[in-house]
Parts: sequence; C-alpha cells; structure tokens
Amino acid sequence: MDEGRLISHFRIVKKLGGGGMGVVYKARDERLSRWVALKFLPLSLADSPSYRARLEREASAASALDHPNICTIHEIDETEDGQLFIAMAFYEGETLKKKIERDVLSLESSLNIALQAAEGLAAAHRQGILHRDIKPANLMITREGTVKIVDFGLARREDQTRITVTGTVVGTPGYMSPEQVEGKDSDRRSDVWALGVVLYQMLSGQLPFGDHDTLDRASLIPITDRVPNVPEDLDEVLEKSLQPDPDDRYQDAFQLAAALRRVRETLGFASSSTMVTEAWIPPEPMKTEPSPTRRRWAVIAAVALVLALAGWLFMTQWTGPDPPIRSQEAQNLFDQARRYERQGYTKAKLEAAEDLYRKALEKEPGDPQIQADLASLLSRMQLRYPKPGRAEEIEQLVEQSLALDQQIAAAWVAQGTLDLIAGDTEAAEQAARQAVLVDPENHTGYVLLGDALIVQGQVEEGLDQQRLAVEVGRGFVGARESLGYSLMNLGQFDEAAGQYEKVLEYDPYSPTALGNLSAIYQYQGRDSDAVPLLNQLLKAQPEDDIATGNLGLAYMNLDRMDEAIAAFERAHELAPNKPAHILNLGDCYEKLGDLPTARGWYERAIASFDQALEAGGPRVRLLAPQAVCFAKLGHFEEAIAAVEESVELAGPATVPLFYAAQVYSLAGNDEKTYEFTRLSLEAGHSRDWFRLEPAFAAYQGVPAFEELLEHTVTAR
Repeated sequence: MDEGRLISHFRIVKKLGGGGMGVVYKARDERLSRWVALKFLPLSLADSPSYRARLEREASAASALDHPNICTIHEIDETEDGQLFIAMAFYEGETLKKKIERDVLSLESSLNIALQAAEGLAAAHRQGILHRDIKPANLMITREGTVKIVDFGLARREDQTRITVTGTVVGTPGYMSPEQVEGKDSDRRSDVWALGVVLYQMLSGQLPFGDHDTLDRASLIPITDRVPNVPEDLDEVLEKSLQPDPDDRYQDAFQLAAALRRVRETLGFASSSTMVTEAWIPPEPMKTEPSPTRRRWAVIAAVALVLALAGWLFMTQWTGPDPPIRSQEAQNLFDQARRYERQGYTKAKLEAAEDLYRKALEKEPGDPQIQADLASLLSRMQLRYPKPGRAEEIEQLVEQSLALDQQIAAAWVAQGTLDLIAGDTEAAEQAARQAVLVDPENHTGYVLLGDALIVQGQVEEGLDQQRLAVEVGRGFVGARESLGYSLMNLGQFDEAAGQYEKVLEYDPYSPTALGNLSAIYQYQGRDSDAVPLLNQLLKAQPEDDIATGNLGLAYMNLDRMDEAIAAFERAHELAPNKPAHILNLGDCYEKLGDLPTARGWYERAIASFDQALEAGGPRVRLLAPQAVCFAKLGHFEEAIAAVEESVELAGPATVPLFYAAQVYSLAGNDEKTYEFTRLSLEAGHSRDWFRLEPAFAAYQGVPAFEELLEHTVTAR
C-alpha cells in the first residue's frame, strides 16, 4: 500500500507492521481529522472467504463494544479493488508482549494491567462476546498507561452457532485453556484462563507450565516458586483462574475483575484509573495573583443536565431484542451508528451517528428499530443542539416506528423525551409508562419516568423510579449517571457524587461521570478539584465544547483569567451558536473591568439564547441564564419575567435559584434577593458564590444579608 494513497476518506501515512493474519497502516481520517489504523488482510489471503469472514467478525464483535479498555473500531469497508479493511482507533504505545520481553513487570503494574484487561473483557462478556485469543500480543498499552484489548478475529457471540468444527483448536498455544486445547467449545471461563496466564507471565516473565502441555495440571509451576514475594491473595487469584476444570474457575471476567480489585485495595495500590488520570493531566500553568472578587459560573447546571441526559438517552437503543434487519449492509451501518453514539457526546460523533442511521434507513426504509433509534438520537441532539424542524421529524419517525411495532420501547422513550423538552411533563410520564409496560427491563423508561415525576413535584416517587432503573439495569452506568444528575439537580450533592464515583470505579473515562462530578465540585466551590477531572475528560474528547467551557469557568473562579478567556474562546469556536460560552466571555470581561466589551458579549448572548429558544431548546435551562444577561444590561423587566418562568418550570429543581437571587440583586429588590438567597443556600449552593459574585457586591456587609450567609442551614 503506497504512502499517500487515499482509500475512501483515509490517507495512508506509513506501514506499522504485519503478520500472517493482517497488515496494519497508520492513516489520516480526512473527514473527521483524526489518526486511525487500517488493518488489511495480507494479499495472499485477500480473496479467501474464510479470512474475509474472520475480518468481518472482528469488526462486528469489537464495534458492538464501548469500553475504554477495548480498541475502538470505526468502520469496515472495501477498497475499489475489493480489499477488505477495518478502520480502528490509532494508539501511541506498545504491546504488552514487547513490555514483557524487555523486563518483568512490577507487582503494581502487573495488577493494574490485569485489572484493566479484566474490565475490558467484562464489557465483552456483558454483551455476550467471547474473545478466545487473549495474550500479551493482543493487549496494547498506550503511552498514558491504558490497556486496549485488540484483535477480535477469533471472537464469537455466545448465542451464535459455533463456527469451528468440534476438534478444531482455536487460540494461541500457551494461552489456550484445556478445553480449547481439546477442541471443545469454549466460553467466558476460557478467557479467564488466558488472562490468568498473562498475569502469571507479567509477574514471572515465563509461562506457568514451562515447556509442558497445559493439559497436565501437575506441570503448573506455582507462581511463588518463581516470584517468592507474590502476596497470598494474588496467588489465590492465579490459582483459581488456572483451574483445569472450568467450573472451578472464576465464571466470567466480572468475577475476576472483582477479585483483582480486592487484591489491589488490600495492597493499598492506586487504582488503574488513578494512575491513568495522573498520566493524562498536564502540568497546571502558574497561577496569577488572586482577585478580591470571584465570578460564580453561570451555566454548569445546564451542562449537567445535558451530560446526564446524554448518559441515558443513548442507552435506549440497547434494551430488548431488535427486529430483524434484512440486509447485512444495513446491519453494519446500524451497528456503526450505535458505536458512534456510545463513543461520546460531541457534536461530530452525534452527527456521524445520524448520518449512519440515515444510510441504514435508506437500505431498509421500513425498519421500525432503525426509525426508533434515529428518533432517540435526534431527541438527544435536540437537547444539546436545538434545530428548527427536528422535533417534527422525531414525531414522524416515532409515529412510523410505532405504526409498525408498538413494542419498541426506544420509540416511546424518544417521544417522551420530546414531550419533556416541550415542557409537557404529563405526556412525557405517559410515554415513559408505556415504554416500561412494553419492556419492563427497559431501564431508560424508568429514568424518563423519574424525570417527568420530579419535574411535576413528585420528587421521592421520581427518585424511586430512577433507583429502580439502576436495579433493572443491574447497576448499569447510564441509569446510575441519570440518578446522580437528578440528585445533583435537587441539591443532594454528596449522594450524587457517590453515584458518579461508583460509575468511575467501573468506567474511569465516563464523560458523563467526569463532567457531572466536576460540576458538583464547582457547585461546592471546589474548582481546583474540578480542573483535573475536566482535563481528563478533554484529553479523551478534545472537541467537547461543554467541558471546555466548564474548564474556563473553573479557571475564572481561580482568577486564572488568561486561561479562562482562552478556554471560553475555544468553546465558542467549537460551538459558535451556543449562548453559554458567549455569556461566560461577557462575565470574564466584566470581571476584568472591561465593561464595554462585556456588554457586547451580553447582547450577543441574549440573541443567541433567543435563537436557541426559537429552535425548540428547553426553556427551563435557557431562560435563567438569559435573565442574568438582561439584568446585566439593565433590562430588569425582561430579566424578572424570564427568571420567574424558569423557576416555575423547574419545579423542585434548585438550578434557577441562584440566578434569581442575582437578577433581583441587580434590580435592587432586597426582599426577593434575600428570599432567593435563602432558598439557594438551603438547597446546598456554596456560600462562596454569594461572597464573591460581583452581582452581590452591594450586599456585602449588610446585616440582613450577612445573617443569611452565616446562619442559613443547608438541607443537604
């Protein structure tokens, strides 16, 4: 493959390596401006139906998974001359095989690598996918220390008819379980065996059976014979993983990961996620001299709403069996679309998913599941990027999907989300109840039902529904993230933080958990604690305008104004029509004393809020920050009308209370200022906001105001 050759929208840069089963090239994705790796079959196998099927199987298996410890597959395609290839994420780093060849790994490194690999395998097992070829050569270690499981060429789904004939050996000698060596059918426990061998090899530099046949259990050399200082707990994990009878092993990677996690905690080692976080966070620039005032950020709660909904809306596609999709081409497009949705919540990825769903729908125009998934995606996009006419298309897709199949819960959830955006909470409640009626295991239906009830003022019942979503989803992160958001929005910050911390134990790179946990820290005035989380999030998703804007807010609150302006300008560049970034630039210049420039940004922000509202954006989260802009410009009548409507729409949610206190303080209404200051403090908002927010400068030292700040008891 010549360097510089353009294949589809990928331009070949250089050859990375090759072997008997594939040749890999580094390439540039010119459509999405990113580096990728392209894997081709060797020319000698390019026309082989069986090896083409293997490459397709690898793409299908890996693309169905979304986990930070599994290599991301972007798509599968063919060149003009019929060569099949996979486009996957490009990672700087090396294989575990190369690491082991250089030297034996430390106990802590071995344990953290094994745990990350086990967590990736657990994600595969959760989706019913067996890898069947775990070995050091198939574990990539990135420069940041993250483990990526690669090469799903031998993978298969548990519920699929076995491809190999009984008696055929599948796997790599030295890492195959006894049942694989005998040509018997393998299951999750075979992957557990292989990872046990890898852990043994990391610790000792050798395979556990020496030169002997793995079927001879007596030939197992205890790890303590080779590495005398291995802790007893870890020795027991290896012993259990390498039992010859599958029934005596850990039954899946979930159990193995849990055991490794317990060993790590017993030894007092840092978690694998903590290590990666430290590797990812760049050095913080020098701080500027602190200013006597501090601007409390304006829209973090709105950000949290989007992040939380992004955490559960995409999960609507993953409950219940899909109706059959009649062409393989449509199925591939459909699977790729789902993968793009799961990879993150940036606008580019959502639009890429939308494009793939539409292409799948072109192939299968009457498929109700594709219609429902597209409707769900569009409803999610409408929350973050309102667009005129989109709501009508969502309604049409839902109508078409339900006309063909009333039992697709995703369609009901999409309809309910649209109702919630429009403020029709009763209709949203009915749609959610229908979703859980047709599919009682649909945890996203319970999440939506909880949201609708909470907005109606039925807080405890709503939270109970969302706790049920966590139970139905078996602790699934999407449901837990949504519960965390609801708790946060109700001011129950400590419990909300606990939910997100649990998510990060499972998925250290969850954008929703990182974003919302940092939001909680910013709520509490802990901006210095929020900065590392936001940097970790942006390392994974550098084009995330919301996280970029939140980082700017943290810098502004820390009086690092040059960095704050740079972050806000970057966020505005990424999302030029998003009013929050425009408002925050105005706040920066107000804090710097450049009032003419600040007023210009506030005027632009008001116009941007109007556009978002006209496009169908949720009024409950747009009106309150717009009200502050009106008040900053002295338009108090418009400001008060907007913030009062926001407070009414929010029901028991606490988000608009601080905005209302600002508006009334700027308008000089003491009674209302004190009322909303008290309500905001009771809801758990930080006293620092009121001490340092310029809007309250005239109230500093006033006895009634000081009494509120000193003696109001927070309910959280």
